[in-house]
Amino acid sequence: MQPRTGGSRGPLNANLLLLILLGVSTVLLITLQIRKAVHAPPGSAEDLQSGGQPLYFEAGDYVIGFAVRQVSLATADQVMLVEFVDAKGVAPEIVPRVGGTAPAAQARSGQIYELLEEVRYPNLWPGISMACNCGPGGEIRHTYTLDPGADPGRIRLRYSAPVTLGPDGRLTLHLPAGPLIEMKPAAWQHSGEERVSILAAYVVEQTRDGQEVRLSLGSYDPRYPLTIWHILARPQEGGASER
Repeated sequence: MQPRTGGSRGPLNANLLLLILLGVSTVLLITLQIRKAVHAPPGSAEDLQSGGQPLYFEAGDYVIGFAVRQVSLATADQVMLVEFVDAKGVAPEIVPRVGGTAPAAQARSGQIYELLEEVRYPNLWPGISMACNCGPGGEIRHTYTLDPGADPGRIRLRYSAPVTLGPDGRLTLHLPAGPLIEMKPAAWQHSGEERVSILAAYVVEQTRDGQEVRLSLGSYDPRYPLTIWHILARPQEGGASER
């Protein structure tokens, strides 16, 4: 009798194919949920507080979804998730337009709003709030506001895409459809009328749950509020890291 060769390869290949199909199906389902969320039944802030449907906005070529403890960023062919590690389960708030009506009063989960004005997570970590808005070039700007004495080391992010830190201090998020860049962060405080710049940098750490990104700061005065700012953009959009 001739010995059989590669007899176990068939089941192995079948299992591998099944895993690939499941992964592709998951991405397609998430993308479909985000792109078609406008047809979902309306919800309320209570839905978000209990982990329900996020709020969706158009930001350039993206649809960005704000949910409890995470943000999703979707295009027609890919989705990226950003998780707030060990954050409080607070619902995002739409910040009212200056001199206009308050869209927060009309906000409903499951709808895609035409323009990302500003969304805020109050007290996302102890003494730390985060706001997000869209720049004129479609870049997405994040601002962390820290109360006096708040610990910036509590800010930790986990991306669903592999992350590398470049020598220029920028993060590259490696996505199948092309990379995205987290520009080098900027930080500052106000002492009276003077704005004092603080050195800021990303730190990428490997944990048992995957890569995590935190912020490292130079010397600053914990008696005063602290602001940290960075933007997410495509490589060609570039842009300054300070305003």
